[in-house]
Amino acid sequence: MINNIEQSYRDKLLHINNKLVAIVAKKIKNEVEHQEIQTELINYWVTEDPFLNEFANSANAVVNHFEYNCIFIQTYSITEYFVIKVCKEYDKKFETKCFEDKSKPSLIDCKPFIRCQLGHKFDNDKNWENLLYYNKLRNLLVHNIGIINIEQEKESFLKKVKSDKNIIIIEEGSLAYIKDPSFLYDALNVSSKFFSEMCELIRKRNSEKNYLPPFALFPLPKEE
Repeated sequence: MINNIEQSYRDKLLHINNKLVAIVAKKIKNEVEHQEIQTELINYWVTEDPFLNEFANSANAVVNHFEYNCIFIQTYSITEYFVIKVCKEYDKKFETKCFEDKSKPSLIDCKPFIRCQLGHKFDNDKNWENLLYYNKLRNLLVHNIGIINIEQEKESFLKKVKSDKNIIIIEEGSLAYIKDPSFLYDALNVSSKFFSEMCELIRKRNSEKNYLPPFALFPLPKEE
């Protein structure tokens, strides 16, 4: 079962990756065409009305940012869905009842199962830390349409977003946009690595008889 789930997840990430490649290729083509138009009309609207030139550049940038936001949201949402799916399926199989009081678990709710039943050590796990960051960024983009509410967001998250060179913060309204496709490739890579590691732990857990969890089941500190 785990092999089929992992393959399904990888197929969806590949689909997202292909969409991202197409978007980047289209962006490069548009930039070339836009430069050619600028050269041809240099003595007309570019010189006579520089506002139109600035507007065209801004419009292209906004379209790209929205497309990047959508790709990112898809990447995180699919990853969260599959992590939860795997954890719930095997929680039921192992009869560990980690999700007994969770009707709609989130990614963070999976941590006790992954830690206590699969033996994953979260200390200094950069992939997990990035996934938590993606979780908050995804929530910002989906539930708040990218508008940063300084009073509601935690200071640590605000600091990270503002220092992230791949995120653009528009001061008027404090809108957040993803600036560069490299951020999306990183998100795909991080998500894929974490999911693969979790699947390997599932396989190991499946292959061992009389498995004894390496950690006791106890309440874990809440993620910030």
